[in-house]
Amino acid sequence: MQAIQAGARLLEREPQRNNAATIIRQIGDSARRMETMIRDLLDLTMSRLDGGLPLERDPEADLRSEFEQVVAEIEAVTPRAIHVDLAIARIDCDRARMGQLLSNLLSNAVTHGSPDLPVRVEARVLDRIFQLTVSNASAPIPAAVLHGLFQPFSRGKDSKGSGIGLGLYIASEIARAHGGHLTAEMRSGNVVFTMTMPAAAPAEEQRRIARSAAPKA
Repeated sequence: MQAIQAGARLLEREPQRNNAATIIRQIGDSARRMETMIRDLLDLTMSRLDGGLPLERDPEADLRSEFEQVVAEIEAVTPRAIHVDLAIARIDCDRARMGQLLSNLLSNAVTHGSPDLPVRVEARVLDRIFQLTVSNASAPIPAAVLHGLFQPFSRGKDSKGSGIGLGLYIASEIARAHGGHLTAEMRSGNVVFTMTMPAAAPAEEQRRIARSAAPKA
């Protein structure tokens, strides 16, 4: 997948004739979708066989910068408005995994939300608890259906998009790996996904991280 994407990027820099540029973009887009599916399946395997997703925690992870980058990437490929309120700075977490979590939630929101209303992203720390919410306007969703959204390969009958139904499951596993949880609820005509977790790693986890980072004798 990386070779296909690299080839497409190189071809985009060359002079093109007729509809060649469009075809090259389609190749790149297809390769990115396939890469996402493969990554999701690998994450599913790790979460099922290894007892949870592996993390590379950083006690000073710049989560605000990571989230801003994820939002910019989603905005580049969708006409949907995304309203962002990030009252955070550095958090003890796996920065890349948290970016993946937000990307999965945002992709779900722009795919399934009402197209004429904005998606909202909010993040803050209150009483040492980190909270991230992603919400979008939606027709009423039964509580049983909301609960089932976090099951692997969960796709509704009217599901849109080209995914395989692992995005929300993996987002919930990332939350769980950080000692948190991810929920979904209907609130005032919006479906609201809320991820909460401790803003700092437990003491035993901090000691493990310090041991792994210490130079070997």
